[in-house]
Amino acid sequence: MTDLSALARDVVNSSAEEILKVAADDLEVEQERVVAEHAHLLAELIREELGMDIRAEQLTCLSALAAELDAEEQTRQPGPEQAQHHRGDRDENLPRAMYPSAGGCDEHITIYSHERRVPRAQLEAWSGKLTGLRDEGEKITLKLVPFAQLWRAGARDAKCLAALALYEGLKREGRL
Repeated sequence: MTDLSALARDVVNSSAEEILKVAADDLEVEQERVVAEHAHLLAELIREELGMDIRAEQLTCLSALAAELDAEEQTRQPGPEQAQHHRGDRDENLPRAMYPSAGGCDEHITIYSHERRVPRAQLEAWSGKLTGLRDEGEKITLKLVPFAQLWRAGARDAKCLAALALYEGLKREGRL
């Protein structure tokens, strides 16, 4: 887990709002740096485990887009509950990610997507392809699934379902 700058909670009320703004700005810059680092690591992992060449800048961080949309919504309708909820996320310096066991542990997964057109011949070559790092004991079989059936094929994989929910929500909101 990446360490992020922390905000002390025992501040004098008159300066609390200004300190919160500075900490939120610092957190946003740190979050952007972390997203960029994760994208580079993910691109390398995709290359190693799936044999596909995708550049980091071709990946879209769905987690960050959803967090931005949530932040925009909170500032647009700043009722007391919404403002407190949003500020609480900043106070805790939570990464823009999905937490498989929220409250149980701090493990988090940042979700990315990549879209591109692929010729049918390439799809056929990828289907069933054995990938992974053999010297590390990895045996990964690439399974291609029509997008409309992804929710069924990935029903036992929380990461798949979370990614699908983020993708469909962001698409519906016009962010993708």
